Amino acid sequence: MQQRNNAISFLHTFGIILVVLGHSFYAYKQLYDENYLYDWRKFAMPLFMFMSGYLLKYTARAKHRPLGGMTAGGVCSFLAKKAKRLLIPYAVISSAVFLPKALLSVYAMHPVELSLSSYVEMLVYPDYNAIRLFWFLPTLFVMFCMVAAGAYILRVMRLKVHPLIILLVLLLPHVTPLSAGDIRLFNISKAINIHLLYFAAGYYFCKYGKMENFIAVHRGLVFGVTFVISIAMLLLPDGDVKSLLLAFNGIAMSFAIAHIYVGRKWSFLNPYFEASYAIYLFSWFPQVFVQQFLLSFMDMPWLLNTALAFSSGFFVPYLIYRLIMRYKHTKVGKVVALLTGQ
Repeated sequence: MQQRNNAISFLHTFGIILVVLGHSFYAYKQLYDENYLYDWRKFAMPLFMFMSGYLLKYTARAKHRPLGGMTAGGVCSFLAKKAKRLLIPYAVISSAVFLPKALLSVYAMHPVELSLSSYVEMLVYPDYNAIRLFWFLPTLFVMFCMVAAGAYILRVMRLKVHPLIILLVLLLPHVTPLSAGDIRLFNISKAINIHLLYFAAGYYFCKYGKMENFIAVHRGLVFGVTFVISIAMLLLPDGDVKSLLLAFNGIAMSFAIAHIYVGRKWSFLNPYFEASYAIYLFSWFPQVFVQQFLLSFMDMPWLLNTALAFSSGFFVPYLIYRLIMRYKHTKVGKVVALLTGQ
């Protein structure tokens, strides 16, 4: 059990490393059109969606409480916890950033207008948020709402739907013109058309476990094959099918790396296992400073700027996390922990 927990923790840490890395190439992209490393790590967000579904089943199993067996009160309690974890930090940190970003929009890659309508718009339309990478938070919450509602309806109606049918339905928007339209409110359409497939796949991957066991046993082989595929697929033209294949190939590769890490009893990433969410929330601040302000006033080689952007985007948020944890039991610390989902 501990090995599996370590593999899950590693995957979150590995995923956040890829996210921070992907947001560190601003200086490079100003000079060059192609960035293969940036394109290669695009499976990071599908991995997070996959892990969210995986953990939903993993937690339900650990608590001996099947998802489909939740009562109405259980659904409300479940969603309240998710809102506390996801939406409070989303609203609080976005609101704190809105005014300074609006005033300093001349330096911003994605400027925002200083108005009440722009403020409301950035909260309800995640693609326009002052911190663009925060789109993940309300999108994930929307998916939790859909899954909880669907599980409750199926339970009440006493219906059973085969997992393959669910996955095939969710696959349709990726391979056909069928879609849920363009509902930008809380990223509803993107949640259905793109991310829900990875969430559901993660849930059933954990539920049945045979594929994970195969990856764990043949981790070296799986890593080798998926790594080669991930490099080769960069040469293919962009498209929905390529994105889908890259995502699932990257997820399989990530699980193989996780089991290699655990199997060899490595521990160099262990100190960061609990900090991945804080790193995600706070990485934008030091990275913006390095890539927008520092680069504007200094003639800095792109490689140095990228290294500074990555290291500051990872380690500064980690130090913030440690500070929050240190004072979490004080009155002020409890408030800060609540507002930042820690």
